[in-house]
Amino acid sequence: MNVLLSWSGDLFNLGPAIYAVVNAHPDQHISFYITTVNADLLPKYKTHFAERPILNTKFYFETYQTRYLTKRIWIVGYDTYIRIVFPNAHPEMERFLQLDGDAIVVQDIKDMYFHDFNNQSAIVVFDFARRFEGFKNYFNAGVMVFNNFKYINDNILNKSIEYLKWLNGHMGRWYNDQRVLNKMFIDSRIVFPQKYNEFDFRKFGNNTKIFHFYRAKCKPYNQKCNRTQAPYKLWDCFYKTYKEKPLLWRDTRNITICTNEMFN
Repeated sequence: MNVLLSWSGDLFNLGPAIYAVVNAHPDQHISFYITTVNADLLPKYKTHFAERPILNTKFYFETYQTRYLTKRIWIVGYDTYIRIVFPNAHPEMERFLQLDGDAIVVQDIKDMYFHDFNNQSAIVVFDFARRFEGFKNYFNAGVMVFNNFKYINDNILNKSIEYLKWLNGHMGRWYNDQRVLNKMFIDSRIVFPQKYNEFDFRKFGNNTKIFHFYRAKCKPYNQKCNRTQAPYKLWDCFYKTYKEKPLLWRDTRNITICTNEMFN
């Protein structure tokens, strides 16, 4: 499994997303691509993850320049545009999971990750706002599986650049790369059920595959959040384990954490 994580913040706050993926897939070789627009962070990233080896897991650290794509961003930083340029940097890669740093994989998602693309560009999950930015069926870009070969073959990067030029000239603001990807994949995507990118705290439960704090008014890394809800408790468990047990999976992956009580 290839997992793209774009991040320029505290690495301990990224830890839950990483440990959650590993925890849910003990039988998988996993490659994490930790990417950022800030090249100065790479030495720190390498040191941090060198101290946290995981069996059958590799970490790659890459920096990308995305400011040339647009003069405008909305709410988030330029790291969000990495998923537009990342595919062309890895022509050898068939597919990858794009995962936001505030999303935690709760259960095995191999059925989504290895799903047959049937010549479609991506596997997506609808956003809570189905009608948004002029789209009738708007998807959320925080959890996606990219068909990397098709992305490159269809020249999506250059098409995205041209679309961004149009947006810069005609729109006051837009929801960053998410709008671009919705435009690029409007007729070329496979839609998976909401449980693969769940935002609703009320629907969190045994069927949840991935929980995403996308709609949360308080992000999980903000310790001032009311942490009584189950998704926060799960995130806290992964955070605590990541911080206190850096060698947990160095020699074995047959240790399940945090989700034990939830699903047993």
